Amino acid sequence: MFNQFLATLDNNPTAPAQFCWPTFTPRVISPAELYVRDAIIGSAISRETLFLRCLLLTDLVAESPLIDYITATDTRLTYTKQTIRNRFKNSGVVVQDTTVGGSPATLSCIIPPTAPESASWTLTMVDSTHLTIVDDLGNSVEVTISFSGGISNTVTAPGGTMNFVFTVAAPVSGNSWEVSYQRAGFSWIEQALPRSQTINPAGIMTPDILAWYQGAPTALDKLAAIVTAIGSQPSP
Repeated sequence: MFNQFLATLDNNPTAPAQFCWPTFTPRVISPAELYVRDAIIGSAISRETLFLRCLLLTDLVAESPLIDYITATDTRLTYTKQTIRNRFKNSGVVVQDTTVGGSPATLSCIIPPTAPESASWTLTMVDSTHLTIVDDLGNSVEVTISFSGGISNTVTAPGGTMNFVFTVAAPVSGNSWEVSYQRAGFSWIEQALPRSQTINPAGIMTPDILAWYQGAPTALDKLAAIVTAIGSQPSP
């Protein structure tokens, strides 16, 4: 399996936006691992947020003495440290027109203060005036599009996470778009670090990782050991 360490850490078979992703069956998370994951990765977060947090945590391991664990069970990788860093250079909005033959309309985003650290949305015109917006948490909303003077009304994604507007021409039935967003300067490590100091992760650690964790010289090294333990969990 490509991306095995990252895929094990992420444990979501849905491909993240603009990233090569393997086909796999997600693991059943034990209560002991869930306790650790909720602290280190978070819970009830969007697909893109989950992936980006896991990507940052993988990069943390890659910068630690535990780097060999990333390829311990599979040496094939479809990402590198540079790939990870490039991903975080490309903050902001990416809009892809997925309409067969292209849409006559141009879709733009207006980022609200309520925008998450990262997210993605699928927009589809169900007829000439109605648009469905589905986010990567599975929330959806149907809104009405009106177009006048070269611009549409502004419509809002579920939860007010993003605003959208059409220009140039009115969208038509069957038009569709994929939109992804990443907040500039996003770093989960700063939040994961203090959270990692509130838990006891020994229950999911192999003896070698536990020994490293107990002897780690810094809190950041201990966090890398916790991430390594999650990313090294056995496949189903």
